[in-house]
Amino acid sequence: MGCWNVFLCERIVLRCALVLACGGLLLCGGCGGCKGKKAPIPEVYVNRANDDAYINQLLEMRKRQIEVAEVQVAIARQMTQHVERVRATFPQGVGDDTLAAALAEDSTWKGLEARAKAQAELANQIWEEDRDAIRDRMLEQGQAEREVQRGRARAIDKPDGPDVAKAADKPHDPNVVYGRKKE
Repeated sequence: MGCWNVFLCERIVLRCALVLACGGLLLCGGCGGCKGKKAPIPEVYVNRANDDAYINQLLEMRKRQIEVAEVQVAIARQMTQHVERVRATFPQGVGDDTLAAALAEDSTWKGLEARAKAQAELANQIWEEDRDAIRDRMLEQGQAEREVQRGRARAIDKPDGPDVAKAADKPHDPNVVYGRKKE
């Protein structure tokens, strides 16, 4: 029986050594293994209103839309002036049908209508492009929020929002809307 006990003790010792070796490997692997360089966590804006690049993009969009609208207003004024000039050539009391017929034959009026239509199409195209850009940025913000919640990114938003200190220093002027004086 003595030989059997030695054999049994050897098996127990071997099993303990195997368990300790496997446990050591698991412990080493579970603690991160070898300390190599980890990829840096990306920094993202969770609130797009804090991103200066986005704010500048919005300002550019607004500027383009205002420029197109100003051209549209100028064309509308020219059309109104042309209608008044044509109306002055007719005797008083002439109906709108006669005026519309005279304008339909007028080459200047046709040119103004074509310019107005082209400008309206351009304004609509710009508006759609801007809307799509804003929608894309909103989707990016949602993705950034999910990445921060999962711990894959770090939020770098300003605590008080964009340029709060600058805005607090200036008194509010009710006659200024979006940086332009009301007319």
